[in-house]
Amino acid sequence: MEPNLGLGGSLEGSLTGAQSPANPWHQEDWNGTRWLDDSTLEKKIVLGGGASYRLKAFMLSCSAKIGWVQNQLALADVVNTDASNGDGSAEPIWEPSGYSGLIGELTLGVRYSFKP
Repeated sequence: MEPNLGLGGSLEGSLTGAQSPANPWHQEDWNGTRWLDDSTLEKKIVLGGGASYRLKAFMLSCSAKIGWVQNQLALADVVNTDASNGDGSAEPIWEPSGYSGLIGELTLGVRYSFKP
């Protein structure tokens, strides 16, 4: 017999530097791979938890996350206008900013299963 109640939890931490899929070298010539060597990094920690309950053919679920972000990534204009993507326009990049604050998420769900 399947249990009617499910519980779960998570803890996530991340460090993120400047990034852009359309502008990977950030207006600089490629000089080798660099990893987390920016002067400022986005730092994030998130704690999450969730529960689900099976009630006959229905599955009811609830999950929540709460965390803190320091130096949140923000879209920044290109400083060096000589560098472009080939069509005359320079692509912006995501860079750590001076903003820090709480982050959160709440998800409620209902699922119905059809049994053959």
